[in-house]
This record gives sequence, structure tokens and C-alpha cells, in this order.
Amino acid sequence: MNSPLLKLSNLSIVHKETNKTIVRDISFEVHENEVVGIIGESGSGKSLTMLSILGIIPDSLKAVGEMYFEGQKIEDPRDLRGKKISMIFQDPLTALNPVLKIIDQINLISKSNKMEYSSTLDEFKKLLISMKIQNPERVLKSFPHQLSGGMLQRVAIALVLLLKPKLIIADEPTTSLDVTVQKEIIGIIKKIKTTEGKSIIFVTHDIMLAKELVDRIIVMYAGEIMEIGSTNNIIESPLHPYTKLLIDSVPRVDSKPERLTFLQGRVPHFSEIANGCVFFNRCPIAEIGRCDISKPNTQRKYDNHLVKCFFA
Repeated sequence: MNSPLLKLSNLSIVHKETNKTIVRDISFEVHENEVVGIIGESGSGKSLTMLSILGIIPDSLKAVGEMYFEGQKIEDPRDLRGKKISMIFQDPLTALNPVLKIIDQINLISKSNKMEYSSTLDEFKKLLISMKIQNPERVLKSFPHQLSGGMLQRVAIALVLLLKPKLIIADEPTTSLDVTVQKEIIGIIKKIKTTEGKSIIFVTHDIMLAKELVDRIIVMYAGEIMEIGSTNNIIESPLHPYTKLLIDSVPRVDSKPERLTFLQGRVPHFSEIANGCVFFNRCPIAEIGRCDISKPNTQRKYDNHLVKCFFA
């Protein structure tokens, strides 16, 4: 396999005031024309890890570890932001400037990136039409609050594609949308991969939504990676008890009604993390005297399947 487009090596994010680690030893790779899914509950550290790649974490936090893009170590993430790596945010309304019409935001992007305005505007219109927006002129003359959630997310995606980044981070881009629009946005992201040849990191808490889109799945919990594997391996043969519970908690329509599996408890706050496995308090197979005092190492299983569990 070719060298990765993006590589994270032992990335940790530390809260400066308390010196507590929020995200611990994150290592993974993204290759060209690959869609990688980052899965986990809210509070697992998914979005924070993505923000650290772009260097936009809060001042109260610091990122340590190494990141590489196209084989070069990233010294300043700001050098990559936009034209190399771009992000589709969870809430498009907050990602856009609320006091500027969409056409004025195109103008700002073209100026700040030294792009010719008229050709940038024409490209933006073509992108909107490709996303089944029949009247791009109306969109251009609108303020963000005058557009629906689905329309706004299309605008946000088009703005990202204008800069032609090699890697797109989609941070739960369908969370605030209804299921019909959600399906359309997933279709657009699939098209970006196939027609534009982009690499994508798709962040979501919905493992079955990721199944439709991604090539590999990374499961995160409480700031750590629990499991990494191909989509088929993760869905068909999950090795970590957390991954199994995530899959089992999804309602099924192809079998007789049965009691829904659910995860008791909550993701621990970073200040509550002890020396043992971070999933110990919620794990159905945890062993007292081992899992609560020792942190498991990452094991390599079949077909490059990685898992962090004593009993995988």
C-alpha cells in the first residue's frame, strides 16, 4: 500500500490547567481515495481529535504527538487548513457567517485564497446544481438563516469543495437533518469520493450510517481508540465488547421484535479516567483485579484488525 495521505502518531490532547489527558495516544492513517469512519458516543473525543488536526482546539488545551501529511511532518496545521484539509462541520448554520449573504462569503473565500472571483462563483453554482439545487441564484442572494438545514449543508459542502482539498473531514454532517435529507447528504459524500477522488474522514455516532459509506472503521471511547478494522470485519466480527454493544443497540427491522440492547451508564469525564481500561465500568465481560487496574495494549488480530481489550 502507498504511503498514507494523513498519519497520526501517538496524538494526545491535554487540559493545561489540570494536566489531565482528554485524548490519549491516537494513532491511525488515512490513505488516498479512502473513507475512514470515526465511531463512538458523544464525549468519546472524535470531534476534538479532528479539530486538533486543523489546529483549532481551544486555548485551554494542547495537542502533543506527531502528525504527517503527504509524508511531511505537520509543524503548523494552519498551513494545511482549507486547501489541503477542509472540514464540513456538524451545524452548517454556525459554520457560516450569519450576517453575510452566501455570495458575499464566496467573495471572501476567493480573496483570502487568491482565487479569481467570477470563475469561483461559476464553480460554486455548478457544485450547487450537481447537488440538485435547481436555483443557485436564490441561494447566493440568501442569508444563512433563510435556508433550510439540508440546503445549508449543501452550501457548506460546496464551499469546502471550492478549495479542492485532498482530505475532507465530515464531522457528523447529518446530525441535525431529517432522515430523508440525511440520505441525500450521504449520497453527496459518496459522490465526492467516487467522482472527485477525495479522501474523507467521516465522524458519526451511528455505526450503521457509517456502514453505507466508509472503507474502514475506527471505534473511539473516552478519548482512546478501542478497535480499528475494515467495515466488513467490524460489522460482521466485532472484537471489542463496546463495538458489539454499539452494533447490538441498533434497532432491526428484518427480525421479530425483541428487547433493544442498550448501554448502561455514560462515557466517563476525562477527570474520572483511572489506570485501568476506560470501558471497565460499563463492560459486560470486565474482570475485577485486571481490567480496573491495568490498561490493555492494542492487539493485532486477523486481516490487520486492531483491538484494545484483554479478552478480544
